[in-house]
Amino acid sequence: MTTDHNRNSSRFCPLSDILKLPTHSSMTMSCCRANFSPMRTSKPITVTLGKQQASLDARLQSGAYESASEVVRAGLRALDREEAALDEIMRAKIREAINDPRPDIPAADVFARLRSRHAGR
Repeated sequence: MTTDHNRNSSRFCPLSDILKLPTHSSMTMSCCRANFSPMRTSKPITVTLGKQQASLDARLQSGAYESASEVVRAGLRALDREEAALDEIMRAKIREAINDPRPDIPAADVFARLRSRHAGR
C-alpha cells in the first residue's frame, strides 16, 4: 500500500518510479533528492545589471529571448567568440614575429632608442 508520504515523495523521485525503487531506498538516485532537476549543472545566481537592465528588458519584450537566462547565456557566448577571435589574432601575430627572417634587435639597443626618443619630450 502506498502512503501519502511515498506518493508525494515519488513526485520528487521520478527515477524511483522508473526503476521501481522505493523512495526511501538507499539506492534512490541522487537527482531524486535535488529538487527534481536531474540535469541541472549550474546554480542560480543574482546579477545586478545596472544600465544593461534596459537592454535585457528590450530583448525580452521583442520576443527574441524567452528569459533573462537566455539573454545572459547569449551574451556569454558572444564574449567567448570575441575572446577566441582575439586569441587567434594574437597567435597569428606571434607566429608572424617568430617566423620573421630579420635579425633580432638587442634589448639594449631598443631601450637606448626609446630613451633618446622620449628625452626630447
